[in-house]
Amino acid sequence: MDGDSTRRNILSAARVAEGPFEAHGKPRRGAILVVILVCFVVAATLFVLLARWGFAEHRAAETRYWDLQAQWLAEAGLERAAARFAADANYTGETWAISANDLAGNSSGVVRINVEKDANRPNRRRVSVEADYPDDPAHRCRWQQQIVVDRREPTSRHGAKTP
Repeated sequence: MDGDSTRRNILSAARVAEGPFEAHGKPRRGAILVVILVCFVVAATLFVLLARWGFAEHRAAETRYWDLQAQWLAEAGLERAAARFAADANYTGETWAISANDLAGNSSGVVRINVEKDANRPNRRRVSVEADYPDDPAHRCRWQQQIVVDRREPTSRHGAKTP
């Protein structure tokens, strides 16, 4: 009897040594399926997290690009207003629409220029610009700037004012 119990203990120890995938001599296919499903869930979760992170980075880069483009358009609007005011003392501003082709991009932009007189100095104007890029009411970046411009009377080569 003592030999039989020793033999059972040895067989039992051998089955335990075979691992979790077999018990009592039968394969445990359900355990393999659970391990595969857990691996699949972990991989899918990592994929979703990486995709969301990549999309967020793309949107942040796009927003930085839009902001920089709006800033450049605002500066161009200030230069445009200064040049127009230098040529015409009655210039009061405009809405300047820039096409996507002119910007060498996929989107158009718009710059609103406003020129106000200074009550104390007739040759001075306060120029304010507001630039939107892209020209979309829902998704855009806006940049605003102001400067003060003095208009000089054109002079001849000898220093006399021209008529």
